[in-house]
Amino acid sequence: MTENEFTRYWELLIAKKHKGDTLPLTSDEALFYAANWLRGSVPRSGFIGYFEGSSGEDVIGAVEAFRLMNLSEPLSLLQGAILTIFGEMPLPNDSVPLDVLPSGLSESEYESASDELDHKVTPIEVEFNTFDNDIYVALCRFADERLIKDLG
Repeated sequence: MTENEFTRYWELLIAKKHKGDTLPLTSDEALFYAANWLRGSVPRSGFIGYFEGSSGEDVIGAVEAFRLMNLSEPLSLLQGAILTIFGEMPLPNDSVPLDVLPSGLSESEYESASDELDHKVTPIEVEFNTFDNDIYVALCRFADERLIKDLG
């Protein structure tokens, strides 16, 4: 898969996922989407922003995608971020956006809790970001093997 094909395919998946009048993503498409959503979100907004902009279904999909793609080090870092932010609480396997911080906090309580979480998860983010190319290569291989044959 070339870089242009990757970009076109990603745009097709975004359109398919967010357009209600088409078929839903296949299971392999959903895995690709979840892994690439994570790959693009963490460098842009950190793990906190990624989790706030994702559902449990998205995160669970990224975990499964990394497992299938044999991305053991990024998977371990993702699992570390999940544990750091959510503790032992299981993630809901639904499409409802995740709540990272409890609702009802005052602005100063929210800022303090957010800063504390950010301090804990930043080292994980920094290391995770070093695997961007590995994740990209694995996504390309996954797409070539399981998803597409020609984007012509």
